Amino acid sequence: GDVWGEWKAETLEKLLGFVPEGLKKYADFWNAPIPDYTFGGEQAPLAVQVISYIISGLLGILVVVFVIYVIRKIMVKNEK
Repeated sequence: GDVWGEWKAETLEKLLGFVPEGLKKYADFWNAPIPDYTFGGEQAPLAVQVISYIISGLLGILVVVFVIYVIRKIMVKNEK
């Protein structure tokens, strides 16, 4: 099944009986850069899926570290 909280509009409609208005409005606003955390999709060999999942996690960590670094630089710059 789907990961908790990563449901598509169709899945939410089955679970809740309706789709929230905000989700209808913004559902197609953002597409994941690495859908399902894999480069080859569900048909890819298990080794490719595992490596893709690890790379996705590392990329996520790098993005978070970069954002924190930029925010810290801005805060230090504003203190001077």
